[in-house]
Amino acid sequence: LMKIVIAEKPSVGRELAKVFGATTRKDGYIEGKGYSFTWAFGRIVRVVYHPASIFHQTDTHRNDGCCTRSKIYTTLVEDG
Repeated sequence: LMKIVIAEKPSVGRELAKVFGATTRKDGYIEGKGYSFTWAFGRIVRVVYHPASIFHQTDTHRNDGCCTRSKIYTTLVEDG
């Protein structure tokens, strides 16, 4: 069973992979020794506050750059 580690940014993901001895680079992740290391680019979802709302309404908005990363996460989970 592959363990998946999602780091907050690429440099952290690469450093974690190095520490754990994972050296096989794939498209968007690094794997080895029972681990897959991938990373995010900023926030995947952000909350937008509407100050004019009497009920302090918030909306969530998807980060448009997250789609590719989401596909990688999904593939790793399904294959893991």
